[in-house]
Amino acid sequence: MGQPIVLSNLTLLHCADLYFHFLFFLLFKSKRIYIDVPNQKAISVLIKKYLQGVDFAITDSELFTFAAKLEGYSCSDIKSLAKEASMYPLKAFDSKLLVSVDKKLIRAVNLDDFEQARHKVLPSLTQKDIDVYAKWEKKLSKSMP
Repeated sequence: MGQPIVLSNLTLLHCADLYFHFLFFLLFKSKRIYIDVPNQKAISVLIKKYLQGVDFAITDSELFTFAAKLEGYSCSDIKSLAKEASMYPLKAFDSKLLVSVDKKLIRAVNLDDFEQARHKVLPSLTQKDIDVYAKWEKKLSKSMP
């Protein structure tokens, strides 16, 4: 056996007699799963999760209503949006003073911050992309046992 090859979270050891079996598994036995973009309820839950530890002044109903504007955003898009929105209260301070500012002086993240962030963080998928993936998933689910 030679040195192992590490690809992200998969480790492959060089072993001549298992090489064919490994390739066969990759080509014919692997499963592909399509996970659709989150719906309105999931988006509001994700935003709350990504804002853990951050003071925010948004009610559940406001968040749910805002989440409707984010249809088509992926989970990573929503994470980027939450990070961007959480930075707006800090932008009110001079960067040199930010290190020494009291946490109590920093205002809570509000809905306006999310509206501003929504104009900066755009969805990474178009509706056409989502339709292509849905079609691909439908085709694969028919061919899989």
